[in-house]
Amino acid sequence: MGGGAGALDKRGLRGKVGGIMTLTEIKQEIPLLTLSERLRLIRWLAADTDVEIEEAKAETWDEQIREDMKAGRLDFLFEEADTEYARGETEEWP
Repeated sequence: MGGGAGALDKRGLRGKVGGIMTLTEIKQEIPLLTLSERLRLIRWLAADTDVEIEEAKAETWDEQIREDMKAGRLDFLFEEADTEYARGETEEWP
């Protein structure tokens, strides 16, 4: 974030192992950003066309699906598909 990176360095955040912050830590740091830095952050987070954000959204979605599958929250979909298949209500996939 340009000038913000220097400010973050001074607070010692870059010294964290791997440079990774928790969401709680990020939330605590946002009020310490200048108005200009906050606006840049908002624009970056809202940039739907940004490839990194789109990839992060896709990864988040994939992880949610995996969690839902492990927890059994999608079992009803598999059961519905099995029932429709048994009734002959399905078609060959192209």
